[in-house]
Amino acid sequence: MNFPPVIDSTMLNDFRRCPQLFYERYIACLKPPGESVDLVFGAAFAKGIEVTRKAFFYDGCAQDTAIALGGQAAMREWGSFEEPVGHKKTRNALMLTHYEYFEQWPMSDPPYPLYENSIEFTFSVPLPNIRHPDTGDPMAYAGKFDMLGGDRQGLIYPVDEKTTGSPFFNWAKGWDLWGQFIGYVWGCQHLEYPVNKLLVRGIYINTNQNKFVQHFAQFTPAVINRWVDDMQEDLERMIWMYKRQKFRRIYGTGCKYYRPCSFLELCEAERREDWLSLYEQAPQWNPLEKPGGEL
Repeated sequence: MNFPPVIDSTMLNDFRRCPQLFYERYIACLKPPGESVDLVFGAAFAKGIEVTRKAFFYDGCAQDTAIALGGQAAMREWGSFEEPVGHKKTRNALMLTHYEYFEQWPMSDPPYPLYENSIEFTFSVPLPNIRHPDTGDPMAYAGKFDMLGGDRQGLIYPVDEKTTGSPFFNWAKGWDLWGQFIGYVWGCQHLEYPVNKLLVRGIYINTNQNKFVQHFAQFTPAVINRWVDDMQEDLERMIWMYKRQKFRRIYGTGCKYYRPCSFLELCEAERREDWLSLYEQAPQWNPLEKPGGEL
């Protein structure tokens, strides 16, 4: 069981929720059996958007053709997954959302990708003051978002799409201190892109009618610097717990009240090994390879 090669916002959020959860998911690499409909839907939607943009901007396809190619790619990504009965995020909802997205935000309007590889943009920034506990190399913070784009006037910013089954509430305020997005802006700045804000596009999946909204989240240098300090301090705590081979438990609302933890049985059991058969072994999480659409 090795420490992850890079760290991203999903790992940080899980560690802050409960270090033991971080251990189970990213070091022991356990997962409940089956697939999450939210992750399947998000990955398929992201693949459709990616293929559509590349076909339109770089393969010379007309917009309608590009959208159709993206829809086919989304269906292939969905595969044979069977959605839970009564869930909003269905195969049909995926196709409807894909087509409605480009009705809401046609590709003839900005933002436009900077270049082909800026669609599904990835970055990895070494943190020279923090060493990987297994290799001794500098630890890195990594991220992946839907597009690094801009407008005709030269303004550049990350673009990220979010699908959700929950109604929007204070959409704009919700993202202005969102660590995942601060990390994207910080990562772009380290690659010397003149970025200080991010465009987030939200899609509320509803059986009656989808809803769409977008917001520019902007981050001051002071906010970004505080985020970096907190991120590095949490990473140092992760490594300290890893070296001790003991990850603390929080015993709070993250256990059962708010989004019940997938590893409750392991924490409640007298002998952890007696319950491992309830879980599957997963590949170690690599944020540079994960599909998009996380919340």
